[in-house]
Amino acid sequence: MTLRISQNAAPNDHGRWHWSVWIDGTDGELDAIQEVTWRLHPTFATPFRRLHSRASKFKLSTSGWGEFEIKATLKMKNGRSKSLRHWLRLGDQGETTKGAPIKSKSQDTPGRRSAIFLSYSLNNASLAAHLASELAKTEYAVVRDVDIPEGVDMRLWNREQIVNSDAVVVLGADESGTIRSHDVKIAQSKGVPVIPVTFGSRSSKRAVSPTLGKTKPLHVSTDSPIKAAPVLATMIGKLLKG
Repeated sequence: MTLRISQNAAPNDHGRWHWSVWIDGTDGELDAIQEVTWRLHPTFATPFRRLHSRASKFKLSTSGWGEFEIKATLKMKNGRSKSLRHWLRLGDQGETTKGAPIKSKSQDTPGRRSAIFLSYSLNNASLAAHLASELAKTEYAVVRDVDIPEGVDMRLWNREQIVNSDAVVVLGADESGTIRSHDVKIAQSKGVPVIPVTFGSRSSKRAVSPTLGKTKPLHVSTDSPIKAAPVLATMIGKLLKG
């Protein structure tokens, strides 16, 4: 067996979910781990959690209301480290799910593909993750906030990534948001194309943020991130290719 992240989740009150993640593997593989540092979405009050309990398989239990990608850095007793990623899934699961290991970013070659920066609020975190997955299946390298290295200033990191991107996609462009407005201003000042995206029925559409000027947004009517992501990925691809 290869080391991987497993999870379970159960509905709590007020629309929240109680969930747990842990490391799965053979006894020998788990015995070789010294500690695990879990990295949650940056909106958590404590996004980094370090655990040493081999007996619980380095299990982390907490609660929240949204899905997002969890990262785990495994510090091995031999001095090496391993990185794992897992998409936290909420909903009617019924069973524990296991996420397949994903190779580390250092093993990828994003420089060979066009880069897209995703700017979004926590409300749209689920769609952002599904969209990133869909875009990655084609010719695009996607950058979003879950890729921020530990200890790095978020705004400075965002600025660097935006400047080096081929386009910035703003999810929920008709919603207010200081960070997203800041991202748009950076992109516009550096000549990076901005693609605004709005959601919901066309009859309920609201005006996009004034910072986007007269840029015509892409619109997705479905509220399902799984269904919306491939549709939006196709729309973005066509727009970028002209």
